[in-house]
Amino acid sequence: MIASILPLAWNLLATLPFLEAADLVEPPVISSRGGVLDTTITFARGTHSRDGFTITTRMLNGLLPGPTLKIKPGDILQVNFQNNLVDQGIPYIHNRPSAPDESNLHFHGLHISGEEPSDDVLIHLGPGKSYNYSMQVPADHMPGTHWLHPHRHGSTALQVGGCAALAVIVEDPPGYLPAQVANAREVLLVINQMDTGDLQDVIGATNDVIFWC
Repeated sequence: MIASILPLAWNLLATLPFLEAADLVEPPVISSRGGVLDTTITFARGTHSRDGFTITTRMLNGLLPGPTLKIKPGDILQVNFQNNLVDQGIPYIHNRPSAPDESNLHFHGLHISGEEPSDDVLIHLGPGKSYNYSMQVPADHMPGTHWLHPHRHGSTALQVGGCAALAVIVEDPPGYLPAQVANAREVLLVINQMDTGDLQDVIGATNDVIFWC
């Protein structure tokens, strides 16, 4: 599975003949204020339909992709992550597809602490559990587009392969970019690759009954 998140300037997007700009729907944006981004991210079963294709999968805040988080260098990022999945009673088995309803979050690309209560991928939350992530973004953090996704070993293939992801943008400080770039309209394009064949293999190994397409 590959999940890529690419920011594209509007004028570049217009040069791609197979995309209609009017058809693009960007995720809602949650931005930091006063040096803090404090938000809640839920994780639950949801159904998404587009152009005749329908899937039932696990979604962040009920969206596919999830909402975009925008922060600035030096901000404090606080996320209350709520695992609202229903327990199917599928146990965890080390290094095998398992426990599809256990989860956590990984702040992929951010240069932050890998220990609790920050970006510790060893945290695991069962259904009905929640965790308060809190992290300090370095003041000299390079601007860029990153992503957030579940990272519980055993359930990652099914959850991320089922498109549970969202963009995390570290914004450019004033004067950081040339004016012609800074003033261009920005469009966020989130690309998820879903391999339904591989996902069916994982479903067979875990007996998961949530994912459907």
